[in-house]
Amino acid sequence: MKVLHVNFVPEQLLGVKRKIYGQIEALRANGHTVVVGQYNNEGYSFGEEQIFSLRTKNRFFRKLLEVFIMLRLLRKINFDFDYIYIRYMRLTPWFFMFLRALGNKGARVIIEVPTYPYDKEYRKDGLYYSDIFFRRYLHKYVLGVTYVGAKFQSVWGMPALDIHNGIDIENLKLSNANRKSKGADKDVNFIGVANLSDWHGYDRFIMSMSILDRKVLARVKFHIVGDGEVLGYLQGLVQALNLTENVIFYGNRSGEDLDSIFEYCQIGVASLGLYRIGHEFITPLKPAEYTARGLPFILANADERFFDVSFKYQIENNGSNFNIKDILDWYYSLNCDPCYLRDYAIEHLSWENQMKKIDDFYNHLITEVPFGDNK
Repeated sequence: MKVLHVNFVPEQLLGVKRKIYGQIEALRANGHTVVVGQYNNEGYSFGEEQIFSLRTKNRFFRKLLEVFIMLRLLRKINFDFDYIYIRYMRLTPWFFMFLRALGNKGARVIIEVPTYPYDKEYRKDGLYYSDIFFRRYLHKYVLGVTYVGAKFQSVWGMPALDIHNGIDIENLKLSNANRKSKGADKDVNFIGVANLSDWHGYDRFIMSMSILDRKVLARVKFHIVGDGEVLGYLQGLVQALNLTENVIFYGNRSGEDLDSIFEYCQIGVASLGLYRIGHEFITPLKPAEYTARGLPFILANADERFFDVSFKYQIENNGSNFNIKDILDWYYSLNCDPCYLRDYAIEHLSWENQMKKIDDFYNHLITEVPFGDNK
């Protein structure tokens, strides 16, 4: 099949970009011809052609200029694709008109909603109400929806498929940290990697560190990699709790710089605050990435990919503190070969498996729900 993959994610969102590149490579590995529309460091490209020059990182200005990017995309798309896969962003009037134009020209459009439902994640501003208004009409122009979240038969009146966040395993280096000897006299290094937001819940880990016995605390380090809206809050919390020797902030890191940090970290910290945006059953990206790197991890939400594995430590999905000493005891007793975790990731967590599900979903839609019947 021939697939057009379109997204409007800026280059600086490294984690999201990695996810998108993983999807694209998985489509190609599954035998498809893929053309990509996306932002790059110079602006916006369609396939190999730069169709719009843009250097600003100002979110508001970039959002306005997307009007012109979408108009140029509509001129470039020749509609010989089997389907167009578009990463959804909340609906501005011009993004809705872009999707409407594609649907009216007969394009088979599947949109991917990164997290559903998501309304609790955002403040009630103009974009919030614009999205709520326009999404009521999407079923007229869009064939189906994929999303990450609990199971629903439909989303906004359209057939829906829940998918898991997959990973591009080849680009995740296996860490050697858990090949080394471990014991109660050695430091244990936790790592959290994120575009830091409230729902990552790293403040829960920091608060739980603050109530540890001082002798135990001396052996615990938390390495926070990333930037984001709550970075200043987390740094202030660490200062206020006198944990500056135990919590290390790195800012954004990628490639070999990120790999080098993982080399001395033994346990991953997944999102611990998803309850803050109303999520319990969801499959975030980070637990899968930790698994591929050979790290056991802690998480708070229910994740069906890891219901029966020994390398996950489950805490409650609420605002309570938790006992890090219990996590250390679990880790010391864990017989966890990094290669076993890597093999688990290859078998269960790859993007190839998830994109194959989307192909099957598309084939079902065009067979069972002929395009146009849902308009």
